[in-house]
Parts: sequence; structure tokens; C-alpha cells
Amino acid sequence: MKRISRSTRIKLAISIPTGAIAGAAFVFIGTLHNAQSEFQLSNGDFDFFYATKVFLSWFLLVSIICFLLLSVFANSHKRR
Repeated sequence: MKRISRSTRIKLAISIPTGAIAGAAFVFIGTLHNAQSEFQLSNGDFDFFYATKVFLSWFLLVSIICFLLLSVFANSHKRR
């Protein structure tokens, strides 16, 4: 199996927590401003499935964008 390079591990170590923080922040903001009751089931309970979908969508989006931006930045500042 091929090992992951050090630069890729660093990019992942930055991108994954950034995505997790963004996902948690958007779920938190969504539950605070729950005007249309998206986070509530019909019986009034918290809808964990919907909250998980919101978290994962923002987590993936932010993680991928952060990883790509770090890759572009790293490639543009390589030592020659």
C-alpha cells in the first residue's frame, strides 16, 4: 500500500478539523434559527437525521475546498 506524503497529511490535518468546525457551527446556527422547524420532528423531538445531513454537507464542502486551496497555495509556493 502506498504511504500518504507528509504534505498531504498536513493538508488533511488542517482540512478535516476545519470542516468539522464549520459543520458543527452551521448545525448550531441552524438550531438557533429554526424558524421553519427543520430540526424538529412532527412529535417535537430533535431530528438527528436532518442535523447529520446538514453537518455532513458542510463538513464535506468546507473540507474539500480547504484541501484544494491548501494544495494550490502549496504548489504556488514550492521551492525551486
